[in-house]
Amino acid sequence: MSAKNFYCLYLNFKKAHLDTKRKKQFMKIIILNGELRSGMQIYLALSNFYEVEVALDVNDLMRLLESENTDYTFLDLDEEDSNCVDPGNYKIVDKILKKYPKTKVVGICDHVNPNMKEQISLHGINKVLTKPIKNRELYETIKAG
Repeated sequence: MSAKNFYCLYLNFKKAHLDTKRKKQFMKIIILNGELRSGMQIYLALSNFYEVEVALDVNDLMRLLESENTDYTFLDLDEEDSNCVDPGNYKIVDKILKKYPKTKVVGICDHVNPNMKEQISLHGINKVLTKPIKNRELYETIKAG
């Protein structure tokens, strides 16, 4: 399923749950993830506790980052329709951290190899979660700050 379809599902889900009475912690998280399953999992796991927004694309991500202070950005590092990391996504990370240095970037990808670990640390990515993502890993990532 495409990122656009994921975004539409997210908007419908968010409308349906606007009346949630749970008290959320004041923390903002933005997700840009082209893969439906892991994107919805992250949203569902975190939205009951934190303010979570889903970006449709990079331009939408940057617009959301401008609107309010964001604590975390979960960013899909993989190329679309591939399980390889897209080097262009490191440029997105660089842009985010240059403009919003307090935002923590968490990468999402299919696998991490030793060469990637060096690139990840060079670009300031705080943590990388591999698919399939476990909810426990999401919570631990945020708690570790």
